[in-house]
Amino acid sequence: MIIRRYARAAAAITAAGLLAACSAAADTPDAPPTGDEAAEISGDITFRTFPISPEVRANADEDFWKSQVDAFMDEYPNIKVTNEVLPWADRDTALSSAIAGGVAPDIVYMIPNEIVQYQAQGALAPLQDFLVTDGYYENALKYGNIDGNQYSAPILMSVVPTVCNGPLLEQVGMDVPKTWDDLLALGEAAKAKGLYATQLGFKPNDAMDMGFLPYVQQAGGSTFDEEGNPTLDSPEVLEAVKFLRTLADEGYIDVDDSVTAVPTEQSGIAEGTVVCEMSQGAGIMKPYWGDDRVVGPPLENVTSAGYGTIGSFTLLEGSDQKEAAAVFLNWITQPEQLTAIHDFSLFYPPKESAELTMEEGSPEAEAGKYLDVVTPGVQHPKAREVNSVIIAEMQSVLLGQKSPEDAVADMQAQAEDIVG
Repeated sequence: MIIRRYARAAAAITAAGLLAACSAAADTPDAPPTGDEAAEISGDITFRTFPISPEVRANADEDFWKSQVDAFMDEYPNIKVTNEVLPWADRDTALSSAIAGGVAPDIVYMIPNEIVQYQAQGALAPLQDFLVTDGYYENALKYGNIDGNQYSAPILMSVVPTVCNGPLLEQVGMDVPKTWDDLLALGEAAKAKGLYATQLGFKPNDAMDMGFLPYVQQAGGSTFDEEGNPTLDSPEVLEAVKFLRTLADEGYIDVDDSVTAVPTEQSGIAEGTVVCEMSQGAGIMKPYWGDDRVVGPPLENVTSAGYGTIGSFTLLEGSDQKEAAAVFLNWITQPEQLTAIHDFSLFYPPKESAELTMEEGSPEAEAGKYLDVVTPGVQHPKAREVNSVIIAEMQSVLLGQKSPEDAVADMQAQAEDIVG
């Protein structure tokens, strides 16, 4: 498992200040507060969220969370709950400053790499003694579990499946590809019709957690080991790079669309020359392929793996309202509340027991079948810097300017310099 001790070194500069700010905190409950015990707990808690609404309407998030707060306080009138919705921009700076100043909220929405960062700084309280985890997908919890302690209460997930253009699949006489070999076969059939099998994501600023890491994981590897050391010259990474190079060499992808900053609406995806897409969600493809979208699982080679985010609530160690926070966290992560979050945000609930409100059989609903293979990427403090190296090297590979062997060697050397 990747979430381990190595993040602590990157956090050493700020850890002392955050630990000091947390020193007067209340104890974390050692069991789930339930029934009469929960009803008797009183407190005043604040939880911080960031916009998750697909709407552009002002105050959409504020209105949704108010409805949840009102429902909770009807059930637990002794606990006052306040929500604050902040912009995504500069959220880490704002939270670190609030923690250091002793004015932080009790509960904060975080994604996995932030959980690693703040846990390493001693800013998060473990939840496993009181959080009810029945019904969660295993991978939903996995990326908030560090050294055996659970620091996340997941509330939403996303998934990037294989999404294909149905009429184009019919035109080439193929099914949705499920394996690397299937994709190669699709490439041959598509090329014969003047089409491309897929479009890769190695444009400037593309996310390698979506465009590169899944192929490495499908080969059985990763870009970092459990101690945080780069593994970009591993046999598994090389196998993935060779596979992607084959797609380029055989003419199964439009290399220019895969490596240059061509807007999607001007690429083969929108122009109807790309059969399948593996690095964008089903909903993102709707403007281009509409009801023609056909969804399948993320690709498989040694194993199946696909990107997706996992959004969670975390409890700050500095909170002096941990009992009240525990009641709220267990309430907001009940299947009914997770369905409400899903219905509002269009993200998926992270519990199998939570109902999906998407139309049955829709591409979005079909994509939800693959939540169990979601990985949110590598949780490493230097991952973004290393990603820029991967993009540059993969562009050279796909353009035929560098061999896969030379590229992975250069990736590894540069990543080692970055990580130190």
